[in-house]
Amino acid sequence: MKSLTDITEKTEKIAWQRLNPTQPESLKKTTPARMDKLKKSLIENGFAASFYVFEKDNNIYVIDGTHRLKALRELQSEGVDVPTHFNCTFLKVRDDKHIKKLVLAFNSHYADMTKDGLEDFVSDLNLEELNQEFEFNLSFEDDEPKEKKLKEPKHCPHCGEDL
Repeated sequence: MKSLTDITEKTEKIAWQRLNPTQPESLKKTTPARMDKLKKSLIENGFAASFYVFEKDNNIYVIDGTHRLKALRELQSEGVDVPTHFNCTFLKVRDDKHIKKLVLAFNSHYADMTKDGLEDFVSDLNLEELNQEFEFNLSFEDDEPKEKKLKEPKHCPHCGEDL
């Protein structure tokens, strides 16, 4: 019989300067405009999501939160008052393959927003302001979710940039 295990060990406030990225720079790319949106969102909405991390040889490595970590570094260098500690949820990892699979799991999206659903959900908010703060990466050609293959090229429907 299959079983599901809880791999969380603890959550505690950690000095974010101690955190080290796990994923290589080449795994995901962003643009200065997208990073600005992330930084604006962190300032406007606060830092709400824990870093998901693991500890090895007295070092703490980020499984989920690499771009938030980069944003914190940029915000601090821009003179923004950034708290010294943030919540980190420590995970029990088995090996390097498990770590890589966790990075991929945190970066996977198992549901797509629909145009009607999004419009209903944010009907009382200013869509232009939302577009300045959040990166939706949505395509509303139809509201049927499409299975995404690993090797299919993805392009922004607005600018044609590779995603």
